[in-house]
Amino acid sequence: MCLDVLYHITNEDDFWKTLDDIFSCKASNIILYTRITKPEEFVYGIPTIQDRDILSCLSKYGDYKVMEIIEQKYKELSGASFIILEKI
Repeated sequence: MCLDVLYHITNEDDFWKTLDDIFSCKASNIILYTRITKPEEFVYGIPTIQDRDILSCLSKYGDYKVMEIIEQKYKELSGASFIILEKI
């Protein structure tokens, strides 16, 4: 489980290392709580946020499939949603 972390990792190498570490655990399910944004929705100019096309990033991990996305109901409080992945 990774909660509210990924979009705060501003260094690309650190971001990919974190994802590699998460997916190396070989768990049957992985739950991420992070921002799901398209490039046209990216936030710029905030030094502690680095938006990425997270769903494209997750496609690198072909052993896992996105089973469900639970979108944030309270968007005024958080831009993050749950992504639930299952090992296939």
